[in-house]
Amino acid sequence: MTDRSGIDTRTGWAVARRAMEGTARKHTPRGVRRRRHWPLFEAVIAGFGVTLRGIGLYRRGVRNALDIELNEIELRFPHLPAPFDGYRVLHLADLHLDAHPALPKRAAALARRARCDLCVLTGDYRYRVNCPIEGAMAAIARLAPTLDAADGIYAILGNHDTVAMVPALEAVGIRVLTNQTVSVTRDGAVLHLTGIDDVHYFYTADAAEALGRAPDGFRLALVHSPEMIEPAAEAGIDGLWFYRGIPGGIGGALYVPQVGIINPSEFAPAASIEAVIWVAVGGRGTLSGAILGAVLVNLGKTWFTSALPELWLFGLGGLFIFVTLFLPKGIVGLVAWRPRAGGPPAPAPGGGARRPGAATANAGRGPAEHCYRRS
Repeated sequence: MTDRSGIDTRTGWAVARRAMEGTARKHTPRGVRRRRHWPLFEAVIAGFGVTLRGIGLYRRGVRNALDIELNEIELRFPHLPAPFDGYRVLHLADLHLDAHPALPKRAAALARRARCDLCVLTGDYRYRVNCPIEGAMAAIARLAPTLDAADGIYAILGNHDTVAMVPALEAVGIRVLTNQTVSVTRDGAVLHLTGIDDVHYFYTADAAEALGRAPDGFRLALVHSPEMIEPAAEAGIDGLWFYRGIPGGIGGALYVPQVGIINPSEFAPAASIEAVIWVAVGGRGTLSGAILGAVLVNLGKTWFTSALPELWLFGLGGLFIFVTLFLPKGIVGLVAWRPRAGGPPAPAPGGGARRPGAATANAGRGPAEHCYRRS
């Protein structure tokens, strides 16, 4: 493992990051903006929690949230060096480990079962943007011993994180990359890994420059959010790990040619909420689930808006609550995870047997175990 970063780079980064953390502004690739605050949304969520407790369903919701699992994904690259064919990477993102006392234990149970050569964590270790870090760092300290990766454990910070977390992360063997690159060597071949700081709240020009500074060869990058997709492509990065957004961007690009015109009403939250319900009903993490949910919900919408139009939104809200509490994996999940008689669990959509244990750290359900293959 070769380290291509210096002390001066880390010191300068820490000074700049600390200064940005002390403001109420978001520093983004598109400029400085005021951070959003969500008091009404938080009040609604709190009221919803009180309601669930009152009707006796809160514990069921917690069980669903803690039902996290390991996703196994095979990625193919034409330029992957041959010695790295079959290379396994465990990717943990948006862990929010202090969100519930049982979450670290569930995550650790999954991590013990993961076979990996390299482990990467891509930010958001605490639940809230502004809260003490001790709970999240204590959880990280419990999780770290379960992460067994011969080529090391690397992390970046997210927008929920603070520069004060870096010493705690590195004290338990997790190296934090702050616009820096390390190189992994295997049988004479090299894989370069660049980790850049969060650009959703704490962007600096050094983040984009770090991608360009990576040496020639097969290059991967750790980024917390997708704002750096274009700079990464321009820099020739072969693979980008992050959480959020790309499917939504693709959907938006495909939507415009279909409808022909976009007006302000298209940006109302109702359409987005309805799409979330499609996926919840059909089954998260699978294309078939999203399609099935879209078909079924829209068939119901057609009937409801004709027969009982005034009740449609109530029915939609009730449907979402029902599937969240009683059908957390959707309709497809009923089939995919049904145990075979006398045998192991049925294969998960996308391959591999379902791992027992733990909640989604990403667009999928839980941590992702990536296997790299030459295409």
